[in-house]
Amino acid sequence: MNIPISYNWLRSHFDKDIPSPDELATLFTKQLAEVEGMERRDGDTIFDLKIMPDRGHDLLSHRGVAREVAVLSGVSLKTSGKWKVESGKSGTTTTLRVAVEDSKFCPRYIGRVVENIIVEESPAWLRERLVSVGQRSINNIVDITNYVMLELGQPMHAFDLSKLSGAEIFVRRAKNGEKITTLDDKEISLTHETLVIADSFHSLSIAGVKGGKDAGVDSTTTSIVFEAANFNAVNTRKTAQRVGIRTDSSKRFEHGLSPVLAEEAMNLATELLLGICPDAKVSEVVDVYTEPQKEQPIAITVSEINSILGSTLSEGEMEDIIKRLDFTYTKDGEKFIVTPPLVRLDLAIKEDLAEEIGRVYGFDNIPDVPLPFIAFTARPLNAYYHANIIRDTLVANGFSEVFTSSFQREGAFAVENPLAEDKGFVRKDLATGIGQALTLNARNAPLLGLDDIKIFEIGKVFSGVMEEKLACAIGIDLTKAGKKKNALTREALECVRAILSDTLGASIDGVFTSNIFEFELGVLLEKFPEPKVGVPFASINTRYTKISAYPFMLRDIAMWSDGKISQEEIIAIIRAEGGDLLVRDRLFDVFSKDFDGVQKTSYAFNLVFQSCARTLSDIEVNEIMSRLTAKLSTRGLEVR
Repeated sequence: MNIPISYNWLRSHFDKDIPSPDELATLFTKQLAEVEGMERRDGDTIFDLKIMPDRGHDLLSHRGVAREVAVLSGVSLKTSGKWKVESGKSGTTTTLRVAVEDSKFCPRYIGRVVENIIVEESPAWLRERLVSVGQRSINNIVDITNYVMLELGQPMHAFDLSKLSGAEIFVRRAKNGEKITTLDDKEISLTHETLVIADSFHSLSIAGVKGGKDAGVDSTTTSIVFEAANFNAVNTRKTAQRVGIRTDSSKRFEHGLSPVLAEEAMNLATELLLGICPDAKVSEVVDVYTEPQKEQPIAITVSEINSILGSTLSEGEMEDIIKRLDFTYTKDGEKFIVTPPLVRLDLAIKEDLAEEIGRVYGFDNIPDVPLPFIAFTARPLNAYYHANIIRDTLVANGFSEVFTSSFQREGAFAVENPLAEDKGFVRKDLATGIGQALTLNARNAPLLGLDDIKIFEIGKVFSGVMEEKLACAIGIDLTKAGKKKNALTREALECVRAILSDTLGASIDGVFTSNIFEFELGVLLEKFPEPKVGVPFASINTRYTKISAYPFMLRDIAMWSDGKISQEEIIAIIRAEGGDLLVRDRLFDVFSKDFDGVQKTSYAFNLVFQSCARTLSDIEVNEIMSRLTAKLSTRGLEVR
């Protein structure tokens, strides 16, 4: 996800000067995130940072990026305690009640009532901060929630208390068919999978995604409920996708956030509001937090770090980096017990910590070392080896291998999230896909230059839940076999089965269905002995060309020759006149006949025309055929 970051905003986190924008861009690119753009305007520089998903939980905020500036540049952040509400400012007459129905979808919910406020234009400094990163100033209350999100990465929301049916907040699943009108006047129909914030009668907002219009803050608002919550990342993503709304808030929740941010956001928002509305009165917070987030200490030694990174860090260098990262740690002999901040959800195991230390140290500072020589003897994989023997045998007998989809329109076992309407089930056999491939290829037989379609596939089939088997299916379509097609097809399949049995030295049993023979390959392969070590497979150099997406056109041409021009010369003329659009020519009939003592030979060709750039017209192909006929005639051939 890309995020705009203001250089001046970053500077407000430091008492001392930080590197220049250009220097920061270099640091970011080398050790943090890709800088996709820099825009200088109104005495500020706006970075367009591409934050990778593993750091979305803490870097989609100015404070998160400021922490990284401190780590990478060595300039210390301002020392400041946690935000607190000034004494004497509490004393609201309203008691807020919060009920969370599903703590899995909402691990933490913090609410607070603020009374005696005035909704008006935000002070200049707040408007400037928001505008600098592309946010539109709305009013002081909404601007505070947006500022907190951009500062801490924690989304917030404010409800007009007078528009609620009592000072009660319910975090619950929506009722199927329940409707909500969002702040931008979009009516959404909800499902039971959607988490909403509601009062006693109706939903107020789609949790983590979008606020509702019914409880929106406007110029008449005098009392509000501040909300700072933590919502499940997966459910938020699915909800945003389901309702067709993605907001700055939902994008942050989708990356996963630490529940501790909710408390910090509430305190910061309250402090800002009291600074703007000094006569406001605030209640105590209501904090529903059933399973507080626990710290995850990671034990690691310098030798383990160096082993993972390939570095040569000393104990002192490693300790210095841990201090720069501002991670809490203790030492037990050679072992460091490091406790990352709760906001760093990406640090859970030794390898995570090693990567973090390597990033700060600089991966380009790790010396290049040649890989050690590893002496081993390659051993062919038994199943793969014998499956390739089957492939080679079938190809040698005129078959082509195909790969059909593992998903089908119908079946016994459905896919939870199908790729398409016709791919909702896993396949129980290969025969269905092979049958479809035979039909498709038979239609394109002229383009392929084939009279018979002979294909096979080796792949997995699914005969039960979590039960898959390896199968092989062989299909034949004798396109010009006539009335004896079925008998000849069965005979050809029996012949192929016999060839495979002889080659493998094992009887192959399977199922015949029309023009397809399918057998279970996995069990058969297990019976074969291990192949000899070092038996190579033949290497074939093949050049592949792109298949045209446009339809082909078929023409036949036949002619009498008195023998003064050879068959090879006729083919050369056809190819020269056909040009690039002639993709295949095939001689399909040759016979001789006596005409009053003159022996003549008839040649008949299939000509296939196709373009890789467009659909051909009859006019284009007819013009080529006319030129070809004229050219052949000038060489003494009688085109018929």
